[in-house]
Amino acid sequence: MAATGQNGGEKKSSGGAAVNKVTLVGNIGVKPEYKNEQGQTPFCVFTMCVSRGLRKGSEHEGLWYRVTLWGKLAEIAVKYGLKSQQVYVEGRLVVSEWTDREGRLRYTLEVQGSDFQMLGDPMDALAKEAERLEGEAIRAERAGQ
Repeated sequence: MAATGQNGGEKKSSGGAAVNKVTLVGNIGVKPEYKNEQGQTPFCVFTMCVSRGLRKGSEHEGLWYRVTLWGKLAEIAVKYGLKSQQVYVEGRLVVSEWTDREGRLRYTLEVQGSDFQMLGDPMDALAKEAERLEGEAIRAERAGQ
């Protein structure tokens, strides 16, 4: 990282090692979406939730992360990744800069994955999703009465 000197010019950092590494184990929140933009390596983006081990009422409290995977890892995540599937992601934190519809500059912290592995039984993820959908249907039915 560069620092600004007294004369306003940039000077190089005076050293020291730096580490930017993140290891997450959590559940996919939104099924990975494959993107293939012209001139770029194919990639996918998804969110994942990592439980904080705390409860808020009957629900577990978690932290949400946006994850980007590239190339073969992206293909695997899109092909086999299910909502609620437990996964392992290793990578680095990056800040993405973008402009919203009102023209304001925004920043997003995300994980650029360098390793991705499916954990647990995919049938558990399917069962969780079926249970969630059944609960939504029951709530909607009760609200309509």
